[in-house]
Parts: sequence; C-alpha cells; structure tokens
Amino acid sequence: MRKSSIVTVAAVLVMGTLVAAPAAFAEGATSTTVDSASASVDGVEGTSTVVRNDSGVSVTYHVVGLTPGNVYSAWVSVNGFPPPAEPLAGVVVGGSGKATFAGRIAEGGLLGDSATDDVFVIIVNHGPKVPGSIRLAMTTPPFCGGGVCGPVIHAEHPAP
Repeated sequence: MRKSSIVTVAAVLVMGTLVAAPAAFAEGATSTTVDSASASVDGVEGTSTVVRNDSGVSVTYHVVGLTPGNVYSAWVSVNGFPPPAEPLAGVVVGGSGKATFAGRIAEGGLLGDSATDDVFVIIVNHGPKVPGSIRLAMTTPPFCGGGVCGPVIHAEHPAP
C-alpha cells in the first residue's frame, strides 16, 4: 500500500471516529480510558478509549514505541483473553514509532452486549512490511505463533 493510501485510510478512520463519537454520546453512551503502560512489552505504551452505546463500541488506541516500518494490527476481544477476536485496524508504522488505531465493532457476532461485555483491545506486531502484509495482518489472529507476530500491548475495558 502506498504511503498516500495509508494516510488516506488513517484520516478516514480518525474522521469517522470524530464524527461517530459525538453521536454516540448523544445517545447516552459511556466512555472508559485506559493507560496501558503496565501491559506493555519492550517499552511500547498506549492509551485506549472505548465508547459504548446501544449498538456497539468505538475504539481508539494511541500507541508509542512501535518499530518503524513494521505492520501492526488492532483486534478486539470480549469477555476473555485471549481471542476469539475481531480485527479493528492495521497500519505500517512510520519513523516516529507512533500509531493510532481506531474503529467500531457492532453488537451481534463477537460483541453480544456493548453494555455488559468486557472489551479487550490487543495490538499485534506482524513484522516488517512486505507487499500484501496489511491485508494478511487483518486476517491473521492475534496469537498467530512463530516469527515476530504476537501481541505487544493490550488494554482491558471492563463493563461499567
């Protein structure tokens, strides 16, 4: 994926989150924020926010300390760790080592009840970027085993 395409995808995800969040709060949503420095591996740190409403959860995870040039994905799991999990977002990390993952998981399927399910957000390192690696990252479960792949940080958002 070209750099301009990644920037466009990231901008759409961020704008979608900014537009969706006020609507979620208008419906009486709840929000939790978790500083997950204590859950980090190799100095990766982040802040995760989950906004819940009657139709699902919106997730934003700001992470620092990632390896530039590597592909990372974010996954959401509920009511237990490890997965099953649902893919949220994938990125190739730039030179700063920072990334923001954002997306929405609707009720039904994995998320049974946004008000009562515990939500876990998992960031996974898939190693250096190669052609097609973001697409592969979004279909490879968080605990894929072998190589570089594996969780580097997670945030736990218990039901309110």
